[in-house]
Amino acid sequence: MIAPRWRKVLRDAQQARGRLLLMIAALSAGIAGVVVMLSTYTVLTREVPANYRRSHPASAELQLDRALPAEAFRVLESLPNVQAITVTARVRGRMQTGPGEWIGILMFVQPDPATAKIGTVALQPGGRYPGKREVVFERSALALSKHSIGDWILVEREGHGVDSLRVSGVVHDPGVAPAWQEQTVYAYVSLATIQAMGGTPPLTRLSIRVRDGQTDANVIERTGLDVAKAVGRFGIVVDEIRIPPPEQHPHQAQMTAVIKMLLIFSLLALLLAAMLSSTVVSALLAQQVRSIAIMKAIGARTSQIRSGYLVFVALIGVGALAIGLPVGLIGGRALMRAIAQLLNLELTSLSLPWSLYVGTVIIAIALPVLLALAPIQAAARRSVRDALDDTGGPANGGRSLALLRLASRVRIGVAWIDLALRNVIRRRKQLFFTALLMSFAGAMFLASLDLRAAWITSVSDAASARGYQLEIGVPEGTSNAQVREVLELLPEVARVEAWRSDHAAAIESGGILITRVYPDGAHGGIQARVAPVATQLIAHEISSGRWLVSNDSDAVVLNGLALRLAYPTAQVGDTIPITIGDTPLKLRLVGISRELLTPGAAYISPRTYVRVASDTGTSNAFRIGLRSPERAEEASGAIRAALARAGIVVTGIVSEGRLASAQGGHVRILVVALGVIAAIMSLVGMLGLSSSLGVSVLERTKEIGVMRAVGATHGAIIRMVLAEGACIAVASWGMAVLLGVPLTAAVGRVLASISAQELELILSPMAVTLWFLLVVGGAVLVSVLPARRATRIHVRDALNFT
Repeated sequence: MIAPRWRKVLRDAQQARGRLLLMIAALSAGIAGVVVMLSTYTVLTREVPANYRRSHPASAELQLDRALPAEAFRVLESLPNVQAITVTARVRGRMQTGPGEWIGILMFVQPDPATAKIGTVALQPGGRYPGKREVVFERSALALSKHSIGDWILVEREGHGVDSLRVSGVVHDPGVAPAWQEQTVYAYVSLATIQAMGGTPPLTRLSIRVRDGQTDANVIERTGLDVAKAVGRFGIVVDEIRIPPPEQHPHQAQMTAVIKMLLIFSLLALLLAAMLSSTVVSALLAQQVRSIAIMKAIGARTSQIRSGYLVFVALIGVGALAIGLPVGLIGGRALMRAIAQLLNLELTSLSLPWSLYVGTVIIAIALPVLLALAPIQAAARRSVRDALDDTGGPANGGRSLALLRLASRVRIGVAWIDLALRNVIRRRKQLFFTALLMSFAGAMFLASLDLRAAWITSVSDAASARGYQLEIGVPEGTSNAQVREVLELLPEVARVEAWRSDHAAAIESGGILITRVYPDGAHGGIQARVAPVATQLIAHEISSGRWLVSNDSDAVVLNGLALRLAYPTAQVGDTIPITIGDTPLKLRLVGISRELLTPGAAYISPRTYVRVASDTGTSNAFRIGLRSPERAEEASGAIRAALARAGIVVTGIVSEGRLASAQGGHVRILVVALGVIAAIMSLVGMLGLSSSLGVSVLERTKEIGVMRAVGATHGAIIRMVLAEGACIAVASWGMAVLLGVPLTAAVGRVLASISAQELELILSPMAVTLWFLLVVGGAVLVSVLPARRATRIHVRDALNFT
């Protein structure tokens, strides 16, 4: 037989089943959001470093001036802290993707990719490692190449003609970014293949893995210097030692920061959902004041009443957990896969530790119980006399009466609007939490749209600052005058400028350049650009100092990213050490350039570059402004053909469109994730609003009955309830705009650290307007059901309601 107190709790639950279902739905959405982010964080923090370690990344890479002799390998392998060594090369060119269509290709050359001990790639099912005249593609490049396993492709490389290679397989290399981001096809070939294509590139990239201290950059540096010393005994010069962050994926720190931020937001959504649930429980208990008093009058103890309702709330948490946990796990797997695609990862295991499940169960049940404990305790401890004397009026005296008097003075002139405003003021606590939750949802929504708008604006502004649409690479020593003579005759070309590019770095040890960058040189590195001082193809925004002038012979201008990466404490006027190519220099910092979405660059004049190389009449890169910028892809074909007729090899072409596509891919996942959290918060807020209005209608049953008795129509009552929901929505919208300012700034700082770029996020008027329409429209929609319930209240039943 069920004890009376449990029957009482069950009866209360049955009477309030609509509100309880909304509470369960709100808590389920919050739990699902937390599980999505927590499971994603757990799996990715395990899988990202595991992926990277499986590729056996180089502890350091030494750039040699020529290839090692065979006997040097035995000497290097005998060094005490050297676990493995290998030599590689990288060959750039282009490959044909269709009739008249070409794309850049980067070929990683190893003696034998199948037996590599450093920088290993995992062969995917259905293929094999490349043999002679064969190539394997990185899996993210297969779609970009528009070819499949078994196809023959046409490849043209610098200084050579077109060769045919067969695609023998697909591999996974977690050490490179997805090909669609960089708009470059990654390919892996053996040395025998390159030799068969004609010419042998020197294997001058010496990669090492240390035996001890694999996570200690100082140990790696000492070992690298020992290797450099041993290499020097064979008359080989080490130009540079590149030491990346030990055993750390290039995007690991940024990914962790983003997921942590989203996890905090999802926990906030769950907390607000639990707070909202506690206010609904408080309202339910307020309706049961006299029933609880009668139970106590016939012998029920305070502890029995308290435990009954606490179990009731715990069961609500269990119901929410039963829905939210599986939904969160499904959503988490979808988000994991999306981020894995963005970072080019292979998720070998999606398993989650038991502690995550236990923690989720505890949070889902304990949080609502803890927040409901205070109102349950207050209801259970109330004396029988106070409870039986309860009239439903204000419980805290003067403050509530003052608010009621304030509410009574509200005058808009339309009766149903006046009543709606008064009801909002009277039921301030419950409706405040609803508005607060909806405001957080709105702030998240605004931040996600502002992030997207800011990124698009940055990409657009960066494109506007670039007056060129194409940048072409040519072999070292190509005559500036010859390239200009060919290109300026083309009708598509409006302007041509030579912009030589060379590697630059700021650190030197014992005459050897040591840089803290990844072997690709792109992550954490800077480039020296020999800039025309009177350039018309870049609109430089100088944030401090000045731009280069023609008589500068010892001056340098750094962009913001180069300053941050290499010279964080430097100021205009300082003399900074910089190595350009193989030449160490000391240059005067004359200006700092603000550039959006641009790699780290140190700009010097042709006159300064004379100190590096005496021949200033040649270049390896040219920037081209077109008469019809929208036809860049077509113009690139004509330019390549014209240069080929003149005997000039094009090593690569980057168009404005491909650059914009690469830039846009870096922020897509963050925008989507913020939008998902905003959607979860919005759902919880709307469910809470519907529940709050349902409670409000129930509490005002007598009032609505009196209104009906004096002639209020169904339409007037419906409009009153809908207006009440709209008032709360408008209040939450105003709060969302206020919260959106600091939240948008915080998200902007996180994204700036991820992209290593300056990014200014401001509230978008379009986003503010769109959220207003969505939140008011959604509030009116979820208010329909409580409004219809209000119209079903009969006068006789309302006046008899207790």
